[in-house]
Amino acid sequence: TPSYRADCGTFTRQARHIVAPQVGLNAMVSALGGLKAPWEVSATQKFTPRLSHPPETHRPFSVGRSRAQNMLAVALATQDDQAKVRRLEQALETPCVRYERAQTPRLMQVARDATVLRGELTRKDRKKAWQDKQEKEKKEEKEEKEERKKKSEAHENPKPPPSPEDLLKEEEAAALRIQSLYRGQKDRQTVKAMAAQEAQAATRIQSIYRGQVEEPGRDLAGNGPIRVVVLSPQAREWEEFRCSAVFLRDSVNQGATNKAYMMHKDLLFRRLGGDGFSKLLDEAEVITKKFQARIKKARGFFQTSNGIIWYVNPEGEVKGLTSDGNKIRDRIQVTDDDALQIGPFRLDEDRPCSCIHWIRKDDPEKTWNWSRDNTLRSRVRLGTGERA
Repeated sequence: TPSYRADCGTFTRQARHIVAPQVGLNAMVSALGGLKAPWEVSATQKFTPRLSHPPETHRPFSVGRSRAQNMLAVALATQDDQAKVRRLEQALETPCVRYERAQTPRLMQVARDATVLRGELTRKDRKKAWQDKQEKEKKEEKEEKEERKKKSEAHENPKPPPSPEDLLKEEEAAALRIQSLYRGQKDRQTVKAMAAQEAQAATRIQSIYRGQVEEPGRDLAGNGPIRVVVLSPQAREWEEFRCSAVFLRDSVNQGATNKAYMMHKDLLFRRLGGDGFSKLLDEAEVITKKFQARIKKARGFFQTSNGIIWYVNPEGEVKGLTSDGNKIRDRIQVTDDDALQIGPFRLDEDRPCSCIHWIRKDDPEKTWNWSRDNTLRSRVRLGTGERA
């Protein structure tokens, strides 16, 4: 009947759509009609509301999905096999990629590629390990053959017994080695003892000759100049309450620190006035320059035979550094008879050599020889306190 044919025609069209269905995002959006898309519906809404505007035909942008796709692209573009496998495994473990249905075929292909590549790397590693083992066995076998060959040759051709001359030479060589070891150890002990003795002597010199400080309290009445300025409270008391005039020696000697020195200058300026203070400083500068010119021969970097490095600056300060890293501090003085002196040692200026010789006052046979040392290594050691 016509109605039957119409039904058949309608069924035929419906069957054609079933065999070749319309799939994809656009088909899903058109099938929704007036409903919102699933990604536009919040989880708190019980029913799917109607659309107030046509639905979007594209999915919203997802940062995680974009990052995962970039990870896959970077992993597939990697040239190194081991790095490629590691990056592929990291990309496949990303949840955004794992649960993305649109990426399922690509992920399956990537997983297969990663499995194949991992198998190839495993086979390469096993092959390399097997080759290394074979090479090691061949090397050991070759060494064993050479050793057996040497033993057989030594058994077939035994060495003749050593002659008395050879035995005597060996004994002499052994005795020489023993003597050199004993002498070297003895010399090292001597050098260490000399260094310790010199360090102790320098300490005694500092304590004896640098420790003789006149008390400023007994000179408040003005009986002569105060030669050494000590603690700041005592120096301030002397500067403020001393009745006599200020001597030139008082302005030449400095305090132990820059702070004390600036305090002395300020007190002297207040007491003497601008003109008197300037005149005193000019006279002190003349004495300082004369002193620097007098000790010119003893200035510079030096080294002694026991490894101690010495440096004498233009102000006459002596800085020493032992081989153990201990520091020595002293000062060169100009005596009343115009001689340079460090503690009990006086400089022998009659010798024309480049070295300088210090002679003990009470025992002229004891000398202290310094040789010039302008190497950068010595200057760095003296500045940093590094051990030899």
